[in-house]
Amino acid sequence: MLHAIPCHIITGFLGTGKTTTILQLLAQKPADERWAVLVNEFGEIGLDGQLIESAATRDESVFIREVPGGCMCCSSKLPMQVAINLLLMKAKPHRLLIEPTGLGHPAEIQRLLRSQAFSSVLSLDSTLTVVNPQHFTSQKHLDNSIFQQQLSVADYLIVNKTDVATPETLEAFKAFSALSTTPYVYTSQGNISLDLLHPQHSNTHSNPQTSLFIKPKRLEVFQEYREQEALPSCGFLEARRTEGDFTSIGWRIAGDRVFSTEVINTWLLTLPAVRVKAHIRTNEGWQAVNISQDEQGIHAVAEKTLLTSAPVSGESRIEFIFYSESFDNEALHSWTQFLTDNAAPSSTMT
Repeated sequence: MLHAIPCHIITGFLGTGKTTTILQLLAQKPADERWAVLVNEFGEIGLDGQLIESAATRDESVFIREVPGGCMCCSSKLPMQVAINLLLMKAKPHRLLIEPTGLGHPAEIQRLLRSQAFSSVLSLDSTLTVVNPQHFTSQKHLDNSIFQQQLSVADYLIVNKTDVATPETLEAFKAFSALSTTPYVYTSQGNISLDLLHPQHSNTHSNPQTSLFIKPKRLEVFQEYREQEALPSCGFLEARRTEGDFTSIGWRIAGDRVFSTEVINTWLLTLPAVRVKAHIRTNEGWQAVNISQDEQGIHAVAEKTLLTSAPVSGESRIEFIFYSESFDNEALHSWTQFLTDNAAPSSTMT
């Protein structure tokens, strides 16, 4: 019987670095422990799990399960209950990490984990909220009810991306922290200590000088994907989702299609999206792309990494998330046309 498995929620708004933070925690996992990770995505494509796997080789000490398609606690908690039960049965883990979508409701997840359905199986030890100090200068974020909830449920705030933060944004966060009792730590690239998962580190005094950096190491992961619809003969499949103020557009692209690195990177950097994630086969190899924008549409972070191996799915995947008010069907048509025109079959590449 599984009993009182330590469980942690790693939440935060779009583009704060939740997935990167989880990678850093997994890199510190004791060798004799099995961990499980449940990843919830706003979009329908299923990309975050693939991005995690892309940084790893295969090992059966970490199990990952994806739940794409919006907040898994909205309208019905059944998808989350099923996903957790299947993951626990498969992994029999010593620890469970849950990454809600950046547009999800962590308070609902907390309530479910504390309910009778899981109270004896899981022990909700701590909730870490990853924040970008830049968001504290944005009234659109400060007024957002999901952002407010993510702050309110935190046992600890992970103030990420301090390496690219401006003095203005750091001062804005300090002004917030002066009115809050939630402890916090400054970091970049999600580099935090495994100690922050332990309950004794919750509800302690705030210390803006705390430095809990770790040295990253190679992560080994066993990736479990949900079954997805087979790609049509054209090699492209598009999926979109609109919920509240946000819309996601994503594509799955057959792995035999190859893009020019220069062309695809230039195009991705010009998109009017709040968030861009991609895992693409290029003429230089497989590449992971992770782009966030600030309130004015200026790219705050643009991470591009060449990978040593293809993803488990063998597909290229691209996803944009943007404010629904800026959705443009004509633009969507042009994006699809761009992908079609610029994907060359591998047999034609030299």
